[in-house]
Amino acid sequence: MTYQERSTRSYDHGSWELANQGKTLVLHGQRGAPQKFDVHDADTLRKLDVSGHKIQSRLNLNYDLKRAPTFISIVPPGQEIGNAPLENTRWKLIRLGDKRVTMASKQREPYFVLNSETKRVTGLGGCNRLMGSYKLNGDQLSISHLAGTMMACIEGMDTEREFLKSLIEVAKWKITGQHLELSDANGKEVAQFVARHTK
Repeated sequence: MTYQERSTRSYDHGSWELANQGKTLVLHGQRGAPQKFDVHDADTLRKLDVSGHKIQSRLNLNYDLKRAPTFISIVPPGQEIGNAPLENTRWKLIRLGDKRVTMASKQREPYFVLNSETKRVTGLGGCNRLMGSYKLNGDQLSISHLAGTMMACIEGMDTEREFLKSLIEVAKWKITGQHLELSDANGKEVAQFVARHTK
C-alpha cells in the first residue's frame, strides 16, 4: 500500500476469500481489520469500509483498483519475499480444516514454534501454553509428547482442543511464501498458519 501524499509504503501478508456470493473480496492481513472490496466488474475492485459498505466521500475520492495490462511488481528490488523457514518461525494459526479461526477480543492468538536446536515445539493454544517434541525429515513432520498447562478460559477452548489435535495428527508440511499448511497421513489439510515475524 502506498500513500502518495505521504510518500510512504507498507506491506502486509495474509489470505483472501470471496464473500457475499462472490461479490466481496476480503483480505485478511496481519495488520488491523480485514480489507474489503466490492468486485465491481472483471477489471475493477472498489474499496469498502470496515463494515463492507460503500465509502461515502465528500471530496469524491477514487477508491477503485483497476487491473493492470501486465504484471507489475510492488516489491522494490532486493526486498523480494521468499518462503519463511519452517523452524524458528512463530506460526500463527489462521485455519483449522476448512474453518477460519477467529478470536475473542481478549483471547491470545494460537501459535507454535519449532526450535531447530532443541527439536522442541512450544506455543500457545489460545489459553494454555503447549510444549512437546518433533521430528523432521524432508516434507515429513511428526509432533509427539505434546502437553500443556491446565488453565480454563471462558472463550476459545474448543479452538484450542482442535488445534492440539491437529498438531498430533500432522504428517506433512508445505510452505508457500509466508503460509504454512499442515496435513495428515492421508494428505488432508488439518491446519493453516501465517508467519508472524517478531522484532
